[in-house]
Amino acid sequence: MAAMELESAIPAHLQQPRTVPARTPDNYQPPVPAYSARFPIDTKDLVIAIIGVQRGGSIDLGPHSAGFKEIVSFTEAPLEKYRPRYWEAATVTDNRGYFNETAIAYWQTKSDYEQWSIESGFKSWWASLQPERESG
Repeated sequence: MAAMELESAIPAHLQQPRTVPARTPDNYQPPVPAYSARFPIDTKDLVIAIIGVQRGGSIDLGPHSAGFKEIVSFTEAPLEKYRPRYWEAATVTDNRGYFNETAIAYWQTKSDYEQWSIESGFKSWWASLQPERESG
């Protein structure tokens, strides 16, 4: 396997001289590739929301619950100007056996996030949740 070239996860415009020596040797090759998101230099108020649902069972019950589909509908709302710039899905079965589905959404400004949360209906939906009644 060819060696991959490492690129810092810290964008060039945010890098500072190292004050603590690196713990890895200069020729270190990670065992698996890693990925980093890049945002424009003028990004100032990055908002990241991790919104998820949890249920008993496993992925064998179907990977996309009704709750997760509802969350995705907010991230894909037809609000071109305010919806998340990017979003990704993640799933995991935790150490108690619960299956967790999450949408990880990114906005470049706090005001875009706030407008999205109102105009998409997410803020009202979130406020209306009653976790004690919805838990199993």
